Amino acid sequence: MLANTFSHGLIRDFVISFGTLFNNIKINRRPSSGETASTIAVPLIYSPKHKYLARIEEDLALDKPVAITLPRMSFEMISTSYSSERKLNTIHRIVKPNPSSNTTLNASYTPVPYDFSFQLHIYTGNIEDGTHIIEQVLPYFTPEFTISLKSATALGLNLDLPIILNNVDMEDTYEGSFDDRRVITWTLDFTLKGNLFGPITTKGIANKVLVNLHPTTNTLSANGYDQVVTQPAMFANGSPTTDVSLSVPSNQINANNRKLRQQMNNNDIRELEIVTPEEEKKEERLAHQDQDYEYVRNNLKDIIGKGSDALEGILELARDSDHPRAWEVVGQIMRQLAETNKDLIELQKDMKKIKDEEGAKKVTQNAIFVGSTNELQKFLRSQGHVSKKLKDSRKKSDGK
Repeated sequence: MLANTFSHGLIRDFVISFGTLFNNIKINRRPSSGETASTIAVPLIYSPKHKYLARIEEDLALDKPVAITLPRMSFEMISTSYSSERKLNTIHRIVKPNPSSNTTLNASYTPVPYDFSFQLHIYTGNIEDGTHIIEQVLPYFTPEFTISLKSATALGLNLDLPIILNNVDMEDTYEGSFDDRRVITWTLDFTLKGNLFGPITTKGIANKVLVNLHPTTNTLSANGYDQVVTQPAMFANGSPTTDVSLSVPSNQINANNRKLRQQMNNNDIRELEIVTPEEEKKEERLAHQDQDYEYVRNNLKDIIGKGSDALEGILELARDSDHPRAWEVVGQIMRQLAETNKDLIELQKDMKKIKDEEGAKKVTQNAIFVGSTNELQKFLRSQGHVSKKLKDSRKKSDGK
């Protein structure tokens, strides 16, 4: 069951992303006169704290030609734990186009949330260097800072990685005589909220849909049906078409074609419906009406919001100054806000009236004739729909 061999390298990417946050920290050392004497870049490596301290303190006899200079930084991943509060539906699939094939898709199940604990260690020889480094780190974490990992896994997804600062500790290891080396250690605890993906599978693309339309649910006539075939079609230049006979072969159609996906989502379904040009124009007009309504409604609400803010400001000014002109402006703004609120209500009424009229027209178009057969014949005769054969038969009967 667990024999699938795969690796997306996400944990490695998490470690690199975390370390990249702190790989460009520098400090300025100032002399007593106050000028900037030098700018020092603080080195950063991946190493456990105790191992790095041992390297700093291992030259007890001071006979090495070069000692490890301070300040320095190191970081390490401490632990990993499952994050149950971020769990999503495990049977949901994420499907993306396969860049190496036009006829397949890449798919994977919902990623599993895990929290990764990191520690950042700062080693300095004095308090001032440590505070300079800490002040460059803490302001970015409130206590969360989010980074983005682009094109993670073969699905090409961009993952947002929140990094939370949990705790900051300082430890002074100076003990003993003046010959001992002093090392001040700052330890910052972080939690990176990541997601791990399972294996990615390749799925084929459905390039043809067969729909059987049965005229009735009666079992005696259930074998008779009409079949509708729906499949994507595209010209050689990449433009979509509804004429399958003019299309390139289905295995040459790119699943990443945005125009074709839009055609499959919008147009192909309408092949099963009887849509007249008048109905298409009506749908387009209704869509424009809805867009204009939302646009005007949002503008009016924005005007009301900004007007309310302006009213609060001028009202406070009027109370402080008690100037007649200020109170006059307050009255004008209140009047304008009242008119704008009325306009918003009128807009709602106008839109409802338009919708009611469209609904009434639709009902009239689908109305059926109600009356006797004689009344129906009179109506058809008045509209010129009575056939010549029917008129001739009536003349013969009148002659008899």
